[in-house]
Amino acid sequence: MAALDALGFRDALRAQDVSARDARLATALVVARMVHLSREREAHAWLTQASATVELLGLEGARPLARSRR
Repeated sequence: MAALDALGFRDALRAQDVSARDARLATALVVARMVHLSREREAHAWLTQASATVELLGLEGARPLARSRR
């Protein structure tokens, strides 16, 4: 997360008026791709089944990751 902050990732998302939840989803996907090099579908499985990233970013709510909308 510190690396993404240093790169201004979250600030760039805010500047584009991305919702807070969508910003957390984008962060989760970037973390998944950095830690577990894979395709998008595998990254989603890793996030939801083998990682605590979803919980750490507060994304364990009622809506599934794949159905995020603004």
